[in-house]
Amino acid sequence: MGTLIACLIVLALLVVAVSLYQRSLSRPGGWAGTGGFADAFGNLIDVFDPAQARADREKAHERHRGTVAPSPDDDLDRPVIIETNPDGTLRRARLRRVAPRLEDTEPEER
Repeated sequence: MGTLIACLIVLALLVVAVSLYQRSLSRPGGWAGTGGFADAFGNLIDVFDPAQARADREKAHERHRGTVAPSPDDDLDRPVIIETNPDGTLRRARLRRVAPRLEDTEPEER
C-alpha cells in the first residue's frame, strides 16, 4: 500500500512539474534557451538517416545560393518587368508597349 501511495505522489509531482514547464514555455521568450539542446542531438540524423541528412544539406545549399544575373538583352524581350528589393518586396513594375511584328499582322493590314 505504501508503494502505491509513493507512486501516486511521484506521478502527481511529475504532472505538476510538466504543467509548470509548459506554462514557462508559453511566456514571451520561453523558447529562447531551448535551441542548444536541439543542436546537441542534431547530428544524430547523420547516423540514423544519412540520405535525409544529405538532402537537408542540399536544400540549405540551394536556399543560400545567389540568383543568376540576367544578361543585358533579357530586358528587351519582356513586356512586363517586375523589380524587387533584396527582401522580396516589390520595388518597381515596368510595362512596355511591344510593337507588333510584321509576321503577326494580317495580310490586308500590310
